[in-house]
Amino acid sequence: PLFPYPTLFRSDRLDRMEDALFPSAGRPSDDSSAVLQVLRRECHNIKGMGSSFGFPIVTTVAHRLEDYLAAVAVLTDRHAIDIDVYLRHLRAIIERGHDPSETAAGKIIRSLPVNAGFVVADVEQRDVEVLLIAPSRTIAHMVSRELAACGYRVTTARTPWEAFELCVCMRPDIVIASATLERVSGIDLLRMFAAISTTADTCRAVLTSFSRDHPSLHALPENTHIVRLKGDVAADLADLITAFEGQPSPRASSTPTPDGNGKSENGLTR
Repeated sequence: PLFPYPTLFRSDRLDRMEDALFPSAGRPSDDSSAVLQVLRRECHNIKGMGSSFGFPIVTTVAHRLEDYLAAVAVLTDRHAIDIDVYLRHLRAIIERGHDPSETAAGKIIRSLPVNAGFVVADVEQRDVEVLLIAPSRTIAHMVSRELAACGYRVTTARTPWEAFELCVCMRPDIVIASATLERVSGIDLLRMFAAISTTADTCRAVLTSFSRDHPSLHALPENTHIVRLKGDVAADLADLITAFEGQPSPRASSTPTPDGNGKSENGLTR
């Protein structure tokens, strides 16, 4: 698709977002609430229409921006700079009229700003992409914050179909899925990822309230980690991270060591 998609977004959606973010002289707007409302609405529209027009990378970038905006309570100069990075990437893809190559797309996705809820100086950002599939916003928020505290980049999907498209585009390093999803279980979804050559070696984990010996978990692919929602979530995530990083110690990691503020060696709160 070359003509309708760029025309729609260059003159409409992206312009509205840029005009709301920088209304005059390139300076961020002071009306944080109104700007965020416009940004979230137009970002959601771009994400949906990206799929309709066959631009999966646009959909993925917009999805990441949507996650970023969800963590912003009050817009700051730092947020405005980060959001502008997203908008520049979206405009470049749209004006080119086609998705970038697989290699270029991977570089774009991994270069996007993350963790809007953290001060940059507080978290050492790491080149690790996590795809989290969780229909519950409460669970997604809890797990995302734990992983973001380690400097990991987290993208959240609500449905199996959304997760599948994101996984193919993102090529995440870690996939974490809730056991209970709509129509297709998280266990079946992880089995699908394990069967696809591009994601067969991806580190996997399931979020579940079931005990480890529950019959439904017997169908999990080999080497899938279990994060118990009724257990010590932080400890199970720490074990997942340790396994992913290949550290010999069950709590060793290159992230900050305990500082007396209730964080484990993996940076996870306890």
